[in-house]
Amino acid sequence: MDSIETRVLNDEELKAIRDPRDYPIFKILKKIPLKHIKIIRDSIEIWVDSMPDYLKKEKIWLEDAKWYLGEHLNREVKDSELADEILNNGLCDKYRLYYAAKYRPQITVPFKIARILGYLRARLFLHRVDKSLQSMPN
Repeated sequence: MDSIETRVLNDEELKAIRDPRDYPIFKILKKIPLKHIKIIRDSIEIWVDSMPDYLKKEKIWLEDAKWYLGEHLNREVKDSELADEILNNGLCDKYRLYYAAKYRPQITVPFKIARILGYLRARLFLHRVDKSLQSMPN
């Protein structure tokens, strides 16, 4: 994990991560500007056969996000507040990138000339995740 001086995720965020092996993914996600996340998101395709799994895990992601937001606000979160988080902070866009990093065989990043920037950013994102995961102790 990061030292105190270079820590990217705060204590609340670390507490919300279910699997410590996901820490590098969340660390990289937090550093990516939202406008880039949206570009990358549009370049990642989930395999049709994997959509039930994707949607099931997205529901868990949203439940965790609601819990995290409640911890941050120190109260129960209204559905409208969670909706605001989804719309204004790219919560579902970030989930797609997380899913792509964690479940790589179930996604594809097709090369489309019209989306070259998103393609390149998606490839860079996945490369950074791989590099970060390789540097983790077993």
